[in-house]
Amino acid sequence: MKFTNLFNLFILLFIGLISFSSCNKDLIDNLNKERKLLIRLTDAPVDAEEVNVDIQGIIIKTDGGLDSVSLDTEAGVYNLLDYQNGADTLIGNAIIDFMDIKEIRLILGENNSIKINGLVYPLKVPSGSESGLKIKVDVDVSDDEIVEILIDFDASQSVVDLGNGNYILKPVISVAEIIEDGEVTFDENSEESEVDCVRGKGYWKTHSEYGPAPLDSAWLALPDSSDTELFTSELTYLSILEASAGGDVYLKLAQQYIIAELNVLAGVDAGDEVLTIWQTAQALLETNADTQIIPEADEESAKELTEALAEFNEGEGDVASCDDDEEEEEEEEEEEEEVEDDLEISDVDCVRGKGYWKTHSEFGPAPLDSAWLLLPDSSRTTLFESELKYITILEVPTGNNPYLKLAEQYIIAELNVIAGADANADVSAAWEEAGALLEANIVEQTIPDADESRAKELREILSEFNDGDLDVASCDDEEEEEEEEEEEEEEEEEEEEEQGPCVRQKGYWKTHSDLGPAPLDEAWLELEDGANTDFLGTEKSYMYFLEINTGNNAYLKLAQQYIIAELNQFAGAEMNGDTQESWEAAKELLEKYQDDLEIAEEDEKDAKDLEKDLKKFNSGEAGVESCDE
Repeated sequence: MKFTNLFNLFILLFIGLISFSSCNKDLIDNLNKERKLLIRLTDAPVDAEEVNVDIQGIIIKTDGGLDSVSLDTEAGVYNLLDYQNGADTLIGNAIIDFMDIKEIRLILGENNSIKINGLVYPLKVPSGSESGLKIKVDVDVSDDEIVEILIDFDASQSVVDLGNGNYILKPVISVAEIIEDGEVTFDENSEESEVDCVRGKGYWKTHSEYGPAPLDSAWLALPDSSDTELFTSELTYLSILEASAGGDVYLKLAQQYIIAELNVLAGVDAGDEVLTIWQTAQALLETNADTQIIPEADEESAKELTEALAEFNEGEGDVASCDDDEEEEEEEEEEEEEVEDDLEISDVDCVRGKGYWKTHSEFGPAPLDSAWLLLPDSSRTTLFESELKYITILEVPTGNNPYLKLAEQYIIAELNVIAGADANADVSAAWEEAGALLEANIVEQTIPDADESRAKELREILSEFNDGDLDVASCDDEEEEEEEEEEEEEEEEEEEEEQGPCVRQKGYWKTHSDLGPAPLDEAWLELEDGANTDFLGTEKSYMYFLEINTGNNAYLKLAQQYIIAELNQFAGAEMNGDTQESWEAAKELLEKYQDDLEIAEEDEKDAKDLEKDLKKFNSGEAGVESCDE
């Protein structure tokens, strides 16, 4: 799909400058002038029936870019094609006391779409609702009574067709000032609102909503963020990036395909040639998604596509790499290749324990062991029909619970066998019997008294296998490491019990969920779906709000403190009366604005006050002391 026209965006602002004392009368006269800034919306013909942009807010940065003003915006969905042949519309106004404008930022909602041949498709806007579309300008308004600014959207580059009905708005923008006689002067300081460098696998697999690095909002433009499934493969985008591809042609192509898509969603201009290669790869991956195997006849083509996309993703094409030092990426790839060599499944002749398997899932922190990928849903595979995930069972302290103790050894043995360890007949029989016992009691998740003795025997057999005490040796050179780790965990649990209830902050809670990378804190299990639980009907998870950069968004800031306070309560910390009232008031306010995730100006002060109250509780300044003290 080609778009050949320019979209021109104009917004009308009224600017009155507040007077202040100065010894320079001319300057005072200039500052006291009332000024109008005109920015209108107009358009010309385009090869589409509608291009709808959901404008929810406008922010301008002034005074050298140090201060910002939110405009009184006529929020709504604007079809850019409605503003042709000189038509325009007022969408914002404000009174300001500044003499220049350094940036115009459009905050977009989620109702962006494009209509082609009668069919409406979503128009994704990376970071449009988060930080907004930023347009750098340099306009001096000190001498003019009326200032008009023209923002040109180059539609031929601003709308990118990714194929299969997937479109993104990647604005390519230039800015002009209209002088009194109608002459248009382009601002040489204006910047296109796009990213001009690419990032590799190492960046994207660590900057999803699961961390450990801050979330890159390009992930949010995918249907289910990093949990988006690759066609019908049952593999998520993140699990593919985490996987050791080895010699797997399908996985190698899928990785480069995903990285390229994320780079484009982040705003990189891939160019027609790369997009064509990407679409060809898309067709090949989709056709073979069920088997996840590239037919021999297509292998050479798949390898060529992989190489071409890798060149784009590594900055060897027209777009440079964001990495200052390309050697880092090369070193990382070398390390991964070494790990891949170590993970040849057919060559594994030793077993590993709990400490290894719980840290080598797709959630890290250690490199992913591909044995996890052979489970139906990787480490999030559930134990039979329960809501208990494999990784959760390995993370949670089992205490004296015989069901969890048996489940733990059952899972570790399964992973060792998947990794290639040869279990003898006795171990195989014990594993199958343990599975039957666990499945029979999955609802209560307890072992009946009559079966406790047998459960213990089965657990000991599986434990011996997993510890390397039977036919297959342990991969660990020193068995003491595992014992020391378990002893340390027990000591930590005892210390926490002795310490009593205390509160923890964001850094702790976002790393100690069922998604890792640190050991699970059981407070997360009080939520229906752990860190993936929907937060107050927002259709976004609890972890989403802990991971996101809140900026100056009052809703996001309040949501974070509310979640942290809730988890502290689940962990045993009690709120005093005032804090409890603040927490309940915060819930009402968050539910009120759950659709927009933005708090109206009239409620902003209340939101900030509630955020401060909850922050005091979470930092140990209001009642329960901090665990860090």
